[in-house]
Amino acid sequence: MHPVGPARLAWNGLSLVLIIYDMFTIPLQAFDIPPNSFSTLMDWVTLTFWTGDMIQSFFLGYYEFGICVMVRSKIIKRYMRTWFIVDLLVVVPDWVMSLFVNGQMDIVGLGRLVRVTRAVRMLRLLRLLKLKRIVNTVYDMIDSEYTFIMLDLCRLLTFIVTLNHVIACSWFAIGISGAHRGIQNWLENASYSSVVDQSILLQYSTAMHWSLTQFTPASMEVSARNVEERLFSIMVLFFSLIAFGSIVGSVTASMTHLRKLREDSVKQFWMLRRYLKQNGISPSLNERIIKFLEHREQEKYNQVEESSVHVLTGLSTALRAELIDEMHKPHLELHPFLAYMGHRDHMPFVMFRLCSEAVRVFSCATADVIFNPGDGAMWMYFVKNGSFQYVLNEGVALRDEDRPAPGPLPLNMKAWVAEAVLWTHWQHRGKLSAVQPGELLTIDPLNFAKVMSVHPRPWLFARNYAVRFIQFLNSIKNKALTDVFRVDAFHNIRGGWSRVVAACDEQGEVVEME
Repeated sequence: MHPVGPARLAWNGLSLVLIIYDMFTIPLQAFDIPPNSFSTLMDWVTLTFWTGDMIQSFFLGYYEFGICVMVRSKIIKRYMRTWFIVDLLVVVPDWVMSLFVNGQMDIVGLGRLVRVTRAVRMLRLLRLLKLKRIVNTVYDMIDSEYTFIMLDLCRLLTFIVTLNHVIACSWFAIGISGAHRGIQNWLENASYSSVVDQSILLQYSTAMHWSLTQFTPASMEVSARNVEERLFSIMVLFFSLIAFGSIVGSVTASMTHLRKLREDSVKQFWMLRRYLKQNGISPSLNERIIKFLEHREQEKYNQVEESSVHVLTGLSTALRAELIDEMHKPHLELHPFLAYMGHRDHMPFVMFRLCSEAVRVFSCATADVIFNPGDGAMWMYFVKNGSFQYVLNEGVALRDEDRPAPGPLPLNMKAWVAEAVLWTHWQHRGKLSAVQPGELLTIDPLNFAKVMSVHPRPWLFARNYAVRFIQFLNSIKNKALTDVFRVDAFHNIRGGWSRVVAACDEQGEVVEME
């Protein structure tokens, strides 16, 4: 099983839910809550789930030095050295006690058996060691910085509540232990009637109230009445001095950062409006600039830019090239020639170098003109996102082969423009503009030629393709020439793309050019 596959992500999500369930229910054993059908069902669900998790760990791949290891023998050895002992301490005693309670209830004293069972089930809290890894998996699914900060705040608040929950249950357990031994305890010395005789809800709320007062300047009528309670109070107070101050500081820092993100944006746009006003910018251009920058600012929060991830500077050259390849390759492989080159059975190394050496990202605002009729072509374009339109010089757009139609031609994420610049000198035949803000991937023809020349096979393949492409281009009437070639216009015609592939696959070399 792949360590970051969809199945494992779903399993980790369920693990998080069950760990939180154990974290709240196991400490509640101090209150003698009678078992019910739901708690019994959940005990068996958690036991079965963690048994399955233990078995699954023998087949779960892992990452070592950035490489995914999927060798069975290595997986087993690593698991035996790491989590196997912890899982064994949790799962095996739980199974033994569950079967023992169900099968020997009449033989063993019920009170002693229940106490032993509770003590054994406290071992489930060892699963908290896995919590950090699972929480990191949840963080990886977050795209917005605001959401990340809010989730981090929720995590800190959950930690505070959980910590006080555990302390409250422990405080009650110490009190009830003193009551059973017949010594003074906080349960029987409150200012009102004995807490021992009250409902479980009142017992828990009183203990929780006491726990919260240890972390704040508040006070209440409950206090320590014996040595054990006094020592526990001292430990909690000492811990609260360190832990609570750190937690409050983290919450304050997160709230400050959240507020600063919004304040910085508001201040920057206020300065932008002043700048445009002082320089006499027309209202129409003023509005276009502001709307585009607002769009980019929103994108910055929704989509992380490379410039803001400083840790990426530590990547090796090869890893950076792989990163760029996986980002750009899906868009480039929409073109049949590049898809053939990038196929793992053909020339994937060429596509790898092409993405890292010849491809760049080009951002566009609404109504931006990328090129006009008559401009010398400098790049081939692929639509990465956004909305664009293409119009020929005469105000018509080529919708079908050799059939001009009036109006602009909309371009989506599956479109490419100005392919001819890779194979010949080309002047743009029409106008390409942005309808909505978006990004284009550009291929530089000079760098494209350098990448194709790294090996004789891609170079000959590209030459053969160029011959067929120019032949097709010369066969088109001058008025029908356009920067946008649909797939049916060349790649599926007889003697075009199919003959290029056949020549390279069967002969392994190009036909001689005249």
